[in-house]
Formats: sequence, C-alpha cells, structure tokens
Amino acid sequence: MKIAFNPLPSPGHLNPTTVLARKLASRGHEVAIVGLADVRPLVEGVGLPFIPCCEDVYPAGTIPKILRDLSQMSPPDAAEYVIRSRGIQTESMLKSMPKVYEREGIEAVVLDSYDVFREVLPLTMGMPYAQVACAAHFDFSGQTPLCLFDSPFANTPDAVKRNRKSAERIVKLYAEAHNGVREQGTKVGIDWENPAATFSNLAFVTQMPLEFDFIKLQLCDSFRYAGPLHEGEGRVDADFPWDRLTGEPIVYASLGTVANGNTQVFRMIIDAVKRRKAVQLILSIGNNIEREQLGSVPQTAIVLKYVPQIEVLRKASLCVTHAGLNTVLESLAKGVPQVAIPISHDQPGVGARIMANRTGTIVPLVELSADRLTAGISEVMENPIYRSNSRHFEKLMEERNGLEMAADILEEAFQAKTSASPMTQAEMEINYLPRFFVS
Repeated sequence: MKIAFNPLPSPGHLNPTTVLARKLASRGHEVAIVGLADVRPLVEGVGLPFIPCCEDVYPAGTIPKILRDLSQMSPPDAAEYVIRSRGIQTESMLKSMPKVYEREGIEAVVLDSYDVFREVLPLTMGMPYAQVACAAHFDFSGQTPLCLFDSPFANTPDAVKRNRKSAERIVKLYAEAHNGVREQGTKVGIDWENPAATFSNLAFVTQMPLEFDFIKLQLCDSFRYAGPLHEGEGRVDADFPWDRLTGEPIVYASLGTVANGNTQVFRMIIDAVKRRKAVQLILSIGNNIEREQLGSVPQTAIVLKYVPQIEVLRKASLCVTHAGLNTVLESLAKGVPQVAIPISHDQPGVGARIMANRTGTIVPLVELSADRLTAGISEVMENPIYRSNSRHFEKLMEERNGLEMAADILEEAFQAKTSASPMTQAEMEINYLPRFFVS
C-alpha cells in the first residue's frame, strides 16, 4: 500500500509528519509527502519522496511570505487567517489531487487533524484515511477546552457549556472557509456543523501523551494517545557553536517558527534572563526578524536563527517557549521545565496543560513584562517540583516511545483496510460524543 502524508507547510507540523513517514518507510512501506512547493527542500532533505500540489494557488515562494505575515499578526487574526487558508487549499486540492493520486498510485492518505474538513478529499475519492494531531488535538465535544483557548479544565456543566460555545465559533469559521467544497462534502456525508463526524474510523493519533492531557478523551473509536513524534534525526542540520558554552545553566528560548515576529517579546526574554546571575541564554529567533533588531544582548548569549533544538535541550536547565506542542514535548522528553508565553493557534491549550501538570508556568502574552517573566523564570528554576514533574514525563516518554506506537497504530489500521466511510450518528453516540452545540 502506498501511503501519502499531507502535512501543513509549517515546521511544527512538517517535522513530526516526516519523522513518522520515515519510520513507516523504514518498516518497508512505500510513503510520500504531498505538499506545497516550498516544503520540497525540507522533505527531500530528509530522504522522502515529494509530490507537489496546489502550485497554481501556492507557487514556490508563497509560504515564506505567508509565514512572515503571520508572525506579525495579532493572535486572533493569525488563527482566523490560518483557518481560512486551509479551506482555500482544500478546494485547490479537490480539483487536482484525484488525478495526481491516481497517477502516483496512492492508496491511502494520512491527514493532519488541524486540517478540519480536509476529509472531504479522501471521502470523495473513496480512499482510506487516518489522522495525526501534530499540534494539540481538537476536542469539539466540550469535554475539555478547545486548544485554541486558555480556559482551565473543569468537569462541570457550566465548563462544558463554555467549551462548546467556544468550539462552535471555530467550527463556524472552518465551515465558512470551506464554502468552495460544501456541495462535494455534503454529497459524501460531511456534516458542516459537526467536524468530528468524519474523524477517521481507521486511526486518529495524537502525539500528546495521555498523562499530559486534562483527562483521557475518546474523541472517536479510533482515537489513540501516543507521544512525541521525534527521533533526534530527520531534520535539516543547523550549525551550532558548541565551543561557546560556558558551563553555566542554560536557558534555552524559542518562539517557534510561525508566531515569532514580535521583537518586543524577544527583548523581554533577553531582559529577564539578564537579571539572572550565572546563566547562559541560547536564543532561537527564526527567519522573520534579524539579530540587530534585538538590541543589546549578554556577552555570553548565543543568538541564532535556528538551533539543533533537541541537542540543546539535552543540556538546558529551562526552556522559555511559545508553548508549541513540539517544543514542549521535546522539553519534557529531556526533563526540562518550561516558562511558556502562549501566542496563538494551539499554544493557549498547551500552556494550560503545562500549568495543570506543573511542568512549568505561563506568562500570558497580554500580561507579559520583563518583571513578570523574570518572576516566572525564577519560580521554575528555583522550585524543584517543576524539574521533578518534567523528569516524570521524560521517563514516561522514554518507556513508551510515541513514535513507534504511532507507527504501529497506522500500520495496523491500513493493513486492516477498514471502510473509510464517515461515522453514523449512532456510532457517534456509541463513541461517547454528544451531538455538538445543542443546549
């Protein structure tokens, strides 16, 4: 069976997808990455076949510009922009991909669960599909807060009502974004008010460990928790000046690769770390700003556009992060506590889980100041509970091996060749999913 992976074109989604695809390829499966032209170098750079798509709408050079624009947007605007862009890409793919998949001999597809309603593509083609949550999974049922929001978890009727109301707004945005494929989707059973109705009945895997979530969810019968989809390999190498390490405790800071265009946030991180004695800052600033925009930095600080994150985390005492799921999981996999500054997308929900598990603390973006950040860094570095809890997850992840688990789940699911039809309402009720947004 030839399996196509269809990731989002940002490193936070592309990296775990290519790692998982490489793992299946190492087991003898034929895999390929279907993506926009700009991700070709990253895909081929890790030794995977690449199939271009949507070149008429997203020609080469488009994605870097989009990511730069996103990095400068306010969090609500960025989230809405991403949702609407997913609908445009789905429409483009639906026009071209059936012929491409037929030409390439694609027999099954793995979708990123952040692409809500993208299931219209394999359903229209009658093709088996699975889903992987590279970012925090979407819980539309109301059992837990949707990850786009920082609401704390509470097991009360009022909390469920709040969660469903928040989710309803997001579902409406996704549905409106897919107006161009509404007719085709309705024909194959898409319920535009209930995106969970087309969760894969083969496999839906989240790389979030079960213990890191608020509660054990059963979003659909095929929903499975795994763990971080990384192997310490499979990424484009970044040179790093290891000889500049001073031997002092390392504070590693990164705002990821998308929401990293706010120089003021970086300056506050620098100022906060300056106030700590005998620590060394390693700062990854990405490709959307220049080092010169940051002003004065400590003499021992290492400031680069990209760093080999997993290797640096092995040596770090603290990670200051935007609360992107990949960075947080990689920190936990190395037993490193976090100070999180959630900015956009799923980061508020990941930050809420950091607080719930006490692997670190958060400083909300609207409350961010050098003083507040300094206090957060001091709290996490000086209170051993955060390091202890992070090391608990390190041990758990090492024992479980989320990458192997996710590969096993996909392998078994596709070998079973179960029907790819959407779940019926009766099946939804069996799977503990209430009818959404009904008071």
